[in-house]
Amino acid sequence: MQRQMKQWRVLAVWVLLGGVIGAPAAPQARAQGGEAYQWTYSARPGEVQRFRTYIRITGRMPDDSEDLKITLKSASRHDIRQVSPEGNVTYDQSDERFAAVINDEAVAAKSAEVKPVSLTVGRNGLVLARTNPAINPLTQRYDKSLIALQSMPVPPKPVKVGESWTVPIPNPLLKSGIIQTTSTLVGVETVGGRPAFRVQLRMEFPTTFGATEQEIVKAQVIYFLDRETHQLLRASYTVQNPMLPFPGLRVQSQALVFRVIPGVNDAGDPEGDKLLAEKP
Repeated sequence: MQRQMKQWRVLAVWVLLGGVIGAPAAPQARAQGGEAYQWTYSARPGEVQRFRTYIRITGRMPDDSEDLKITLKSASRHDIRQVSPEGNVTYDQSDERFAAVINDEAVAAKSAEVKPVSLTVGRNGLVLARTNPAINPLTQRYDKSLIALQSMPVPPKPVKVGESWTVPIPNPLLKSGIIQTTSTLVGVETVGGRPAFRVQLRMEFPTTFGATEQEIVKAQVIYFLDRETHQLLRASYTVQNPMLPFPGLRVQSQALVFRVIPGVNDAGDPEGDKLLAEKP
């Protein structure tokens, strides 16, 4: 059992690095009077975006014998490959540097072993396709769950600060399943020297038919979009009962994602390092 768990843990490192979930505590939002906003997701072919991601997963081992703690830190680049006539953006996410620690044991890996993950995102902010070359039967359901968790539904009509919108999206784990997402425009703030929309997103979805409470993923997201380009600047996810490529009890995932902005956070992200250093 211990040998099998070790194999699952090592496998988890490669898979978890393919997911972007995460961001820091934000300053108080500032209302912008009665102005209404609307946006769509967009990017330009050939564009390169860089991010740093910090993930902290805590819980208990499947037999409840000891704590489980996984921390991952990665630096990745998003290469925009193409934009369809409909505005669907396809990009490759490649991890250039990463480090992982599982229950205080560092896990080493060669960057050549991690191949790019390809994603297609629609103008509506939904992930339409996600292709991970490292996927296998043990990790397939985890990888599918990220299609929902990485989606950021845009408002179908202009919204003012404090207003919410609900968008149904497919449940990638259940055939014909639907997830009701609720988003709220919390405010307009300055992030990394840029005006940004601060949005709160909530979603819950069962991972199997007749799901128990422990089989329902519950996610709360705070993310910041550049007001001009509508691209991600920061994001923060807290996920209860996340899908993992190995078993666990009472699992929670927290992550911080920072867009690397030249001249602003080239050196690093203290809030991300603080998250990884926290005790279970």
